[in-house]
Amino acid sequence: MTLREVAAVIGGELHGDGALQIDNLATRDTADDGSLIFAFDAAEAGRVEPGCAAAAVIREGATCALPYITVLDVRAAQNALLQVFRRPVPPPSGIHPTAVVDPSAVIGADASIGPLVVIGPDTQLGDRVRVGAQTVIGARCVIGDDTALAANVTLYDDVRLGARCIIHAGAVLGADGYGYQFVDGRHQGIPQIGGVVLEDEVEVGANTCIDRATLGVTKIGAGTKIDNLVMIAHNVSTGQHCLIISQVGIAGSTTLGNAVIVAGQAGLADHLTIGDGVMIGAQAGVAKNATPGQRLLGTPALPGIEFHRMMAALTRLPDMIREYRAAQRQEAAAKVRVEPESEPDDGGAGAATASDA
Repeated sequence: MTLREVAAVIGGELHGDGALQIDNLATRDTADDGSLIFAFDAAEAGRVEPGCAAAAVIREGATCALPYITVLDVRAAQNALLQVFRRPVPPPSGIHPTAVVDPSAVIGADASIGPLVVIGPDTQLGDRVRVGAQTVIGARCVIGDDTALAANVTLYDDVRLGARCIIHAGAVLGADGYGYQFVDGRHQGIPQIGGVVLEDEVEVGANTCIDRATLGVTKIGAGTKIDNLVMIAHNVSTGQHCLIISQVGIAGSTTLGNAVIVAGQAGLADHLTIGDGVMIGAQAGVAKNATPGQRLLGTPALPGIEFHRMMAALTRLPDMIREYRAAQRQEAAAKVRVEPESEPDDGGAGAATASDA
């Protein structure tokens, strides 16, 4: 791809030799003489050294020592080019001879079923669905058009995936929710007979678990993106276009509104309602409902302004303790200085002794 063709893709203004060949996209420290690099502000563009790459994409108004393309939004340009330079190997259409597909399953046109895949009874796969090696799909599942399941994914029975979903390796959808009742001195499992529903364009990261509902469904709203190693419990429901980052845990029957962001390692208690647009900070512990648009930080989670005030006060705590102890010492010293001197009591006794002598 030439630099001129790159400029056409991202709608940028070319400065330099448009015939330069661009072989790859790279960071500054991994670039070679065929690489295109990106500088996200003028200062970064100014640090680009001659010969470190073939060319650069920089912000409008900046310059650099390489041939370059200027754009309004470097991040958007980078994302567009990542789509162009991405080179996935398309899997072959058809069913691999080692796959085990129940005769009642329906497989859509141009679907790709990889080695050692198992597909259960009455399951339906849409057109152009891709199923990676050793993935197991249970009974009565429905998978929408153009959805991709990587290797070693497990869908239990009654899981429904919308169109254009991406499920990464090791994810488990539809395992039993964690429900027990203490009966006659032992924990007795509560049957989990609901399902899991992912709407269109949901992405689920590697080794993430989404449990089936006790009754009804555990639902993930359209466009929601879930990172690796996330735990979503039974009967949770998320709105559309949520972002749920790695190692988050959401307890049962909690509801998230639209466009909620939950940062890494945050934990949400059960039966909560989290309003639209709420942002929950990393490692926050949320035990109460959140109103739309709130920013929550810390454990227990507090509104952002309140949390920052508390943290500011906490940084002053060592000085406050020292000042308090100094004041205590001053108070004690002052008490010693104002106490009256005691009169000796042995004068009378001494006189009596002399008289007796």
